[in-house]
Amino acid sequence: MERILTSQTDEIIIADDLEENEDEIREVNAQFVQDSSFKGIKRSFTLFNKIQLHQTLQNFKNKKGSRYRINLRHVRQMPERHRQFARHSLMSFAGGLLCTVLLVAIWYYTEFKSDYLLMAAFLFAAASVIALLLFFYRSCDTCVYRSIAAGMPLIELDFGKPGQREFEAFTGLLENQIRKAQANDLNKQQRLAAELKDIRRLKDAGMLSEEDYSRARTLIFRHRDFSAN
Repeated sequence: MERILTSQTDEIIIADDLEENEDEIREVNAQFVQDSSFKGIKRSFTLFNKIQLHQTLQNFKNKKGSRYRINLRHVRQMPERHRQFARHSLMSFAGGLLCTVLLVAIWYYTEFKSDYLLMAAFLFAAASVIALLLFFYRSCDTCVYRSIAAGMPLIELDFGKPGQREFEAFTGLLENQIRKAQANDLNKQQRLAAELKDIRRLKDAGMLSEEDYSRARTLIFRHRDFSAN
């Protein structure tokens, strides 16, 4: 049994059998991979034991990847969609392209045939290409599944990748498994305490920061159902 203090005198007891051997894979329910070669990011997901998810993230800095176990009991059933549009990079691309066209037009339609003009046009064209690449690299469209009470980001997927049909099939299965995972006998106070315990585990594993954990702890402790008698 694990005890979580709510004050100096009160504590909530969480049964250990809810977490016992949950790292052990007894049954793989689904696997899903999103690979973005251009951004150098690969996300791998494994649904297992019907209530657990392994999420692995690989990138340029961490080619071996970091794997974290997500307990679906504490995940919201509906995700949030986040779109990030790299506006400044797109504006830089448009500005560079416009300057390139103007310089080439001046060189072609006027008597000013300086090599410096073509060199400047080439530099603006190169800058435009770089800005366009930065636009695609910095722009993103993601789905984020958060923890129920504290709202911590637990699962992140690139929206619509690798294909819309595959994406919808996996997220549909994931949300169905989340609903099933949350059908247990814990009361509201125990659910909140169990979520806090899981967030602490993810903080210890390095997925969440100390600041994330402190914020989650404060939100859960202030929750009306956590302090209810």
